[in-house]
Amino acid sequence: MADTGSDGLDGGREALRRFLAGEDSLEMMLERVALIATETVPGCDLASITMLKRGTPATPVCTDKAALALDETQYEAGDGPCLAAIRHRGVEEVSIAVERRWPPFTSEARKRGVQSVLSVPLGDPEVVHGALNLYSRSRPEYDDAARTIACLFADQVGIAAANASAYAEAYELSHQLREAMESRAVIEQAKGILIAAQRCTPEQAFDILKRASQNQNRKVRAVAVEIVERHAGRPNGS
Repeated sequence: MADTGSDGLDGGREALRRFLAGEDSLEMMLERVALIATETVPGCDLASITMLKRGTPATPVCTDKAALALDETQYEAGDGPCLAAIRHRGVEEVSIAVERRWPPFTSEARKRGVQSVLSVPLGDPEVVHGALNLYSRSRPEYDDAARTIACLFADQVGIAAANASAYAEAYELSHQLREAMESRAVIEQAKGILIAAQRCTPEQAFDILKRASQNQNRKVRAVAVEIVERHAGRPNGS
């Protein structure tokens, strides 16, 4: 491998280290890697990174608006090299001059002066979080050296993507659990107020909340919050 490739991969590793150490955000890390890719992968002129969020693809970073346009053309059509790489968990190589699978994409590529594309999935054979997309205006196809370096970059970004995905899932679960606990607490408060006011059982109090929720087309929690707030506003809680 050329020294340029080694230097670029060292830069990618440093960007990954900074992300894992909490020194840079995921977006900052991805921006660094995309830029380094254009400077390191032979023939690469534009780069972007596709990430999946709940199965929906998006481009958080790109080195040029043309790369973003090419990505979005694929998202709108529901297919293209980056989506194929994600779907098949394998590298997709495209020579625009002979490619026939994706007419909307190849038409946009010609308009943008792009001759070839290399999309590499981010992740592992079991879970793919996105793709690294490399667009060339200078070469009709990528060579072995470019493919090797692109795959090594994708491995680096894939580690970050996996960590970011795990963090996001853990954060979302924590948020949901916190909301559930808060909802339960306010519902129990409202039930207590109804038990005292209506002289009913806990089951009957919850039935009152459910009927109010259905009649008002509101969540049980919203009804409970209103009851608790109204009770708290009464003098001496009466």
